[in-house]
Amino acid sequence: MAQLVDHNGQPINMGLLKTSIATPTTTGVRQIIASASHGLDPELLGHMLRQAVNGDASAYLRLAEDMEEKYLHYGSELSTRKRALVGLELYVE
Repeated sequence: MAQLVDHNGQPINMGLLKTSIATPTTTGVRQIIASASHGLDPELLGHMLRQAVNGDASAYLRLAEDMEEKYLHYGSELSTRKRALVGLELYVE
């Protein structure tokens, strides 16, 4: 069987793929006042994108999640695509 490797070519620990890392909660972890888009300017967006390209996508993903929640049309379009993927059969080659 072929071994899975990450983007650096390092082997992936298969045990980690079977454990729950983040579980849903009833209250959530986001704060209403402090959002990723607060104070966003072209310089900060460029910094977020450079970090994402270099492997640290946490700020970019927070911004994407914030946009999905704030902009209803954008959230609706993403939701449509997510629901379309749920019905597909998943396999790893």
